[in-house]
Amino acid sequence: MSLFYPDRVAKTVYHPFVATPSPIGLAHRGGGREAPENSLTAFRNAADIGFEYFETDVRATSDGKVMVFHDANLNRVTDRVGRISALPYSEVRRAKVGGSDRVLRLEELLEEFDDKYINIDVKDDHTVEPFVRLIKQKKVGERICVGSFSALRVRAIRSALGTSAASSLTPPEVATLMAASRLGPFSRLAELGLPSNAQCVQVPVSQNGVPIITRSFIQSAHKRGLVVHAWTIDDEPTMIRLLEMGVDGIVTDRPTLLQSVLDRGVGSGRKAIGR
Repeated sequence: MSLFYPDRVAKTVYHPFVATPSPIGLAHRGGGREAPENSLTAFRNAADIGFEYFETDVRATSDGKVMVFHDANLNRVTDRVGRISALPYSEVRRAKVGGSDRVLRLEELLEEFDDKYINIDVKDDHTVEPFVRLIKQKKVGERICVGSFSALRVRAIRSALGTSAASSLTPPEVATLMAASRLGPFSRLAELGLPSNAQCVQVPVSQNGVPIITRSFIQSAHKRGLVVHAWTIDDEPTMIRLLEMGVDGIVTDRPTLLQSVLDRGVGSGRKAIGR
């Protein structure tokens, strides 16, 4: 082994979140094109279809209740207005999603679907502390994968939860993996910059015209023991193409469509990457 050309790069730490054989479907906000996003109706619909994995977002109220909600403000998808972080739970709970569903607390989602895995995007810094506290209190880390566009936020949650919860690569870490996938024999140098306490790579097919999900990218991730989830894919041809390329999961707003693709066996027959 050379200091400048290491023979081995440690694989990621195994976590139950990635134990299911690939490929899997993840219902984006419960499946926002089939029911009001992030609503109990949406998550129940996804569960009824057969989904074992949900994707969602969380924001904390002014008094620290962790809500299942994407936007900073209530305005777009509810019948009320206001910034969630500036409102107490007593106000937020009055808002109706899609005209009928209450805004869910994360605690309610975890209890209602206690056999499901949930990928959670922590949307702001204000939410980190109450989110970590809830995950520790409920002891549900084995069902959780944490992600965020903020590298600092993800690192803070990793530090607080240790290996009890899974996490996805941060944007800088994704860039490192992209570099590794293109460096050929020198890829292991780039891989040294990847954490051992992340289990998932959750990325779009491309960004700003730059391809992200390629066969070499998937292979580099798998070599590290990382699973690759593509988001947000709502058309059948792209679902099929990605599954045939070897992605491990697809995040979609159309769970019924994706389940029909998976039921046909597209991309099936693989073992769990994390083992």
